[in-house]
Amino acid sequence: MNEQEFIAKFERHRNYLRIIARRALPRKLQGKIDASDIVQETMIKAFKGIGGIEGANTQDVAAYLAGILRNHIIDECRKATADKRDVALERSIDAAIDDSSSRLGNLIPAAQSTPSGQMRLAERLLAVADALACLPDDQRIAVELHHLVGLTLEETAAEMQRSLPSVAGLLRRGLSALNQTLSEDERIREFVG
Repeated sequence: MNEQEFIAKFERHRNYLRIIARRALPRKLQGKIDASDIVQETMIKAFKGIGGIEGANTQDVAAYLAGILRNHIIDECRKATADKRDVALERSIDAAIDDSSSRLGNLIPAAQSTPSGQMRLAERLLAVADALACLPDDQRIAVELHHLVGLTLEETAAEMQRSLPSVAGLLRRGLSALNQTLSEDERIREFVG
């Protein structure tokens, strides 16, 4: 596989990683650490170590990149908190990464548990992440907070400093826009509440 093919393989995961990074960064550090910068550094580090993933499928590449992302987030959090090692922070980052990835998967109707079904699910997750990245910021934030972070509608409204009907509308429009963007078998479950 040549350099351009590796770059394309990694680049396909950029929006997925950005969602995971935004959700994994502790709120108190989100003003100091930018998720896009974390993802860019993850891509650079991943590219330097590409030899081990030749021929890897989408799931393996996602796991490889998520591992690098996790380590980079932890490193950046340590720098932002005076280089102190905080095992609780590392566990919370691990949990946030696992939870966000799982919640993103929950938006998609269940796939078969066969290897090909799991591979298709990984491809569908990337398509959903790409579609989320195309939403207007308010809709994207509402969908991420409610469906990926798991905040209630009321908590989402409070976090966004918006009214409940406003956030419900953002969620409805966001989910509708996602489903218009995605192919029929990638469409997400439409639920708000």
